[in-house]
Amino acid sequence: MIEKLWRKSYWGKKEVSWDTLRSHYCQGITNLEGAVAELVRCGYLTRASGGHAYSLNQAYKAAIEDIASSSIAAHSRS
Repeated sequence: MIEKLWRKSYWGKKEVSWDTLRSHYCQGITNLEGAVAELVRCGYLTRASGGHAYSLNQAYKAAIEDIASSSIAAHSRS
């Protein structure tokens, strides 16, 4: 999920809706609600004021870029 949002540049005010996450970007994640809740708890995702959209937290940009880079490298080795 982090890699997909990073590639689509969902930072700060550019948010992705819950429906788009569920239906398009995260179809393979079995416990999406739990995964999103954990990423919010860790600070990697921020929730929009209405609670139905998310974006990557710019305060964690370096860590998020490391996660995304590692994920891309792991996929390219497979």
